[in-house]
Amino acid sequence: MQHAVSGPAVPAPDPGPPLRAIARIVDAWSLDIICNLLRFFGGDTRLTAIGLFIRIANTAHLFDSPALAAAYRHGLVAPRDCRPVKIAAIVAALGFDMQTVRRKIADLHAAGGCLVDDDGVILLIPEYDIAASAGHPGGLAAQLALLVAQLRALVLENGYDPAAIAELRAALDHDFDRLAQSETLAGLIVCQYLARTMLSGSLIFGSDRESAVIYFTIYVESGRSLAQDPQLSRADAWIDSDLPAGGRQSVTVRAIARRIGLPAESVRRKVNRLIDRGLIERMDDGVAAVRTRNVVPVHAPRAYASLLSTLATVRRITRAETGAHAVAPAA
Repeated sequence: MQHAVSGPAVPAPDPGPPLRAIARIVDAWSLDIICNLLRFFGGDTRLTAIGLFIRIANTAHLFDSPALAAAYRHGLVAPRDCRPVKIAAIVAALGFDMQTVRRKIADLHAAGGCLVDDDGVILLIPEYDIAASAGHPGGLAAQLALLVAQLRALVLENGYDPAAIAELRAALDHDFDRLAQSETLAGLIVCQYLARTMLSGSLIFGSDRESAVIYFTIYVESGRSLAQDPQLSRADAWIDSDLPAGGRQSVTVRAIARRIGLPAESVRRKVNRLIDRGLIERMDDGVAAVRTRNVVPVHAPRAYASLLSTLATVRRITRAETGAHAVAPAA
């Protein structure tokens, strides 16, 4: 009787970091804040995008000035220390037409939400007051601390290869309790992250921010079962993972409308167009996101890179010597 001779074991390919699992946590966290901001701005996706862009344009320079960074760890950023942004720059960045941007800014100005003159626009609503008004106790600094806690739980409790998540572990190895001491700067960093998310996430939809937000909501909510079940999350943790059984759940049009503050009929029209484009699928009791080659495999690595950049910036602003060294903004 002959015995098979087994050759050397072939090592399994390195799957790399669990980008899908990480992105799921970050996406759900982002959606919660974006939906609160949308409700704060009356469900107006364009006004929300415009407001976020103005805020980061007004205040990005704070991170380059040690004195200003130290002065504005807490409290309102005085208009004199804000840099106005031209309406043309808003149009170019967001892809909206000039008439729409002018109309939205005029409405915001009439409500006392911004200053407008020949130099440009300055937003008067502080980012952490927006968050507190929209249901975030402790402001955006507290929300950022919550994200860190969720990521630490993922890193420590789900048994991933330490080498594959070494970069994330290093980014999380910091005393983030100091965030409460720099709530203004932390809030601005979150605004930067959300503005990038809304901009890059909506590129596939052109300037149709409503469709982008609706798709993002469906994408996150239909994957909640993955985020809430550690075994399912691990089974679908990598870019090339197969979707496990029970990995999707449906979400109704009414639930989407309530989540983002838009009329149900408007959401229904957008949902039907997303179905026609093959981005979501109609199910018996709602709709769910479909895996597409041009969305998730591109989105997850971008979200991971942006997360690492954001965490690096947070580490810098929470160092004890923040007031003595320049603080670079998230890339």
